Amino acid sequence: SEQEAYRKLRTQGRVDGVVLTDVRHHDTRLDFLADLALPAVTLNRTDDASPFPAVTLDDERGTRDAVDHLVGLGHHRIAYVGGPEIYLHSTRRRLAWRSALEAHGLVPRVVVEADFSASSGARAMREVLALPRHQQPTAILYANDAMAIAGMAAARQAGVRVSEDLSIVGFDDAELSSHVNPPLTTIRSDSYLWGRTAAEVLLQYVQTGIKPAERTLPPAELVLRKSAAPCLGGGS
Repeated sequence: SEQEAYRKLRTQGRVDGVVLTDVRHHDTRLDFLADLALPAVTLNRTDDASPFPAVTLDDERGTRDAVDHLVGLGHHRIAYVGGPEIYLHSTRRRLAWRSALEAHGLVPRVVVEADFSASSGARAMREVLALPRHQQPTAILYANDAMAIAGMAAARQAGVRVSEDLSIVGFDDAELSSHVNPPLTTIRSDSYLWGRTAAEVLLQYVQTGIKPAERTLPPAELVLRKSAAPCLGGGS
């Protein structure tokens, strides 16, 4: 159905190019759009050779910084709630979380695959809290803020105090993140800069017919707020 939508947009002359988000492992859209002669730009690199330019952002550094920060606060059991593994960025961030823990000599144990929706973030929290007490994490890193905020609500419903009993970190720095209670520690990526840069690259590609060079954005950065706090015990 997605391919048919691209085909209609192209044959009906409704668009001159597209931005491909949520790039997938071995993304079949690349060859399909190339066959349609429809210019495109990908948000981050692909894992296969791509006929299209990319706008890239290092989101792994922010993930590693978040793990380093939590370990510095005394947390040793740090869980990860990520998005569907079909997406390259889901795999990339999960592996960054894993390697950061291993760099501290810690064993990555609790991983929950969700779907980036708020409801899946709450479900992941309930799944984590259902683990035996000695296996429950003292901190959770979520792959986006919507899941993290819903997870905070689910934790409170279960009688768990966010920051005192359980630290939570999100990703994206959505507008709501600084207004929840406690304010959400998160990893900021500039979505507006991504969109503007992608549009500039795509316009250049459409106008010249020459594949532009890859554009690299400033890396994602950790934003410290109050949802992540020192571990009060049981962090080993």
